[in-house]
Amino acid sequence: MSNKKFKSIEKNAEIKSPFKRDYIGNIEWEGEQLQATADTKIEDDKGIGQAMVIRFFEFGVNLQAFKDHKPTAQELFDAHRKGLEAILWKDGLKPYEGIEPRIMFSKNKKFYRIILMCIPRGMATLLDKPKTLSQLLNNTSS
Repeated sequence: MSNKKFKSIEKNAEIKSPFKRDYIGNIEWEGEQLQATADTKIEDDKGIGQAMVIRFFEFGVNLQAFKDHKPTAQELFDAHRKGLEAILWKDGLKPYEGIEPRIMFSKNKKFYRIILMCIPRGMATLLDKPKTLSQLLNNTSS
């Protein structure tokens, strides 16, 4: 970690400033440049725990309906809940209750996406081999 101290002068500082000025109206500032490095590593990721799947569902906004009543995120989710559960059930999944669903809108507000964390339902198994967090972060498949 490297630290570098410096001084700076604010010339003709604002009169209403609560800081001490010199006789010309300048304020002398002292600062320190700090730099830190992160050595966070997830090498000990043993891959224990339940396999989870993130599912994205994208919908178009009904502009006329949104003009009449702009629904809350909860109302939007509730409107799609049964359909989402049916799709997940068909795929052998169910929503994981420990993580709240997320709703994201596109920049132009014409589409929205519901994001759900899912787990295998009952005795269902995943066809793809689950990856650990460190494998995802390091983009490896082993």
